[in-house]
Amino acid sequence: MKSALTAAIALVVIILVQMALTFAFTYQVGELFGKTAIGALFFYCLLRVGKSRRQSSAE
Repeated sequence: MKSALTAAIALVVIILVQMALTFAFTYQVGELFGKTAIGALFFYCLLRVGKSRRQSSAE
């Protein structure tokens, strides 16, 4: 549950930063940041799931 809340907060922060970049620069800059950050968050979550499964199966 804690990791789901952390991921939801991370998504909100990504959206806020994307909106700020879009306002300050251009739509393309905000979009590039958003896609990159979402991709990084996705792979981070995959690595955490794999790590937690390995730890639970080792016990």
